Formats: sequence, structure tokens, C-alpha cells
Amino acid sequence: MKKFYYLIFIIILINLSSTLFAQESNSLPGYKYLGKYDSNPHEVEIYITPSDPKIGIIRLAAKIKHLDDKIHIKNAKVSIYLTSKDSGTKLYNLALNSPNDYVHYLSQFELEESGEWVIDIEIESEKGKSLTILDFIVSDEVRAGYNNIWGTILFLLVCVSFLTGIFWLRISSNRIKKRQN
Repeated sequence: MKKFYYLIFIIILINLSSTLFAQESNSLPGYKYLGKYDSNPHEVEIYITPSDPKIGIIRLAAKIKHLDDKIHIKNAKVSIYLTSKDSGTKLYNLALNSPNDYVHYLSQFELEESGEWVIDIEIESEKGKSLTILDFIVSDEVRAGYNNIWGTILFLLVCVSFLTGIFWLRISSNRIKKRQN
């Protein structure tokens, strides 16, 4: 009977692990998939890291294919513009690929403000030019406060443990003084 339970446990574990660790076919490890966009004559898949963009460095990745034959483009000029909807700040960078990984065009930006940002991706290839526009939200980097409840609880526990230790030392030293007198 025990072997039967072990067998059921192993089968459940295998099923859960395959479900938990399965990746989508359009995934790029470490990046969040923002979507696939058809902008004639290109098909563009956009990824961003970190998956929850915060103030600081973000990286964008793009996979670019021909819309007709779905073949990856190896030598396109990819210009990426980021524009803040709140302040109008506009950033520019080229997305580059490498000979070892010609599929992914990578770009990096340093954002200094939170809010909603618009991505404009201009692509030039031998098939023509295209423009893809999408948006994403950048949140403030929070080290404490309402978004970091576990950090706040940990801080309170450490403070309480220090206060308890101080209080215990004070009481135990008073007891030792009374015994000596």
C-alpha cells in the first residue's frame, strides 16, 4: 500500500513540475513578453526585463521576421524611442544583434522617472520600413512601504528582538545586583 502512495506522489510531482516549468513557445528567458505586432512588412515580438519595470536600467529585446515568409531578419536597422507620457522625456537607442544571435535585437535604457512610457520601434530592412508603437508602465523602486510588506514585517521583528534583548539584559542585571546585596 505504501508503494502505491509513493507511486501516486511521484506521478503528481512529475505532472506539477512539467506544468510549473513549462515555457511558452514565444518566451525569452529572463524577459517578459509584451506582445506580437504586425507592422507591414515586418512581424515584431517585443520583450522587456525586468518583468516588472522599475526606475533604473531596463532592457528591451525584439524578434523581427518578414511578415510574408516568417524568416528572421539578420541585418535590420532597429531604432527604439521611449517617450514618457507624463513629462514628454524622449530617449533614443539602437537595438543591436550579434553574429552569434542574429534573432534578438537588444537595447538598454536607463529610466529616471516612473509612469506610463510609449515605445516606438522603427525598423528598416531590405523589405522596407515599419513602425511599431506600444506602451508599458514603469513603477517606482520601493524599498519599504505598502508594496513591501514582508520587508516591513522583518524590520519590525528585528526591532522587537533588539528591544526584547535590551529589556532582558536590564532585568537580569537587576536580579544579579539584588542577589549580591
